[in-house]
Amino acid sequence: MKNRILGILFCFICIHAVSVAFAEQPDSITAIINEEQNKEYSDALQQMLQFIDNLYDNLQRRVKNGEKIVIFFDPAHGIDDDGKWEGEKTGRLSCTGLPEEYYSLALSRQLYSLLKKNPYIQVVSTQDYIDALEGKTDTYNNITFRETVELAKNARAVLVISEHLNNTASIFKAYGLANVKGIHITYSNGKAYLTHIREEHKGFLTLYNKFDASGFSYRVASNVKEKLLAYNLRVNGWNYGTVADDRFT
Repeated sequence: MKNRILGILFCFICIHAVSVAFAEQPDSITAIINEEQNKEYSDALQQMLQFIDNLYDNLQRRVKNGEKIVIFFDPAHGIDDDGKWEGEKTGRLSCTGLPEEYYSLALSRQLYSLLKKNPYIQVVSTQDYIDALEGKTDTYNNITFRETVELAKNARAVLVISEHLNNTASIFKAYGLANVKGIHITYSNGKAYLTHIREEHKGFLTLYNKFDASGFSYRVASNVKEKLLAYNLRVNGWNYGTVADDRFT
């Protein structure tokens, strides 16, 4: 009898503790828990997980059997409905005055050319961006990343490539420390760091990923550094990446 009473009391304490803990959760956490208990949300989540399992399951064997690895190449910004480049409108300009897309497309074309040579890979994208990658045109339309995700999903792409260039624009995206080796840290309200990047820096910033075990990121950054030096541009130490602007030192 005594053990039964203790057992009931223990269960009551546990239930009460869970109830109290649940009640003390932030609204955002409570909302997630409630969504998980929603059948419609739960079914959608299960379908998503099943889709991911089917997409990546036995990929190596499927490739050996003739299936190709589908890669979606995301248009990096592009022309908006008003006919202007997204990079130009948002201040993503280089020291030459050209928008981000000009350089992004040049790099993307080289990567696309390499990917096309791989018999196990199929590259997909919007038709106008494919035409741009193949050199048939120098313009392409901007799409939202939500559209990118939807198109990639419909194509059953196992990877999405979105080639962008970091910037310190004077109006947009001028948040945080862009000169941290190995990682690009940004803050939506990083007022404390804006003193370093209030103006558009017409310098050169190259980051490399120190966690890249292959060493590819470091080699690319080193090559950029050598090119900058070859053109007599100032380059500071690796503690800040590669920067030809003394305002970063």
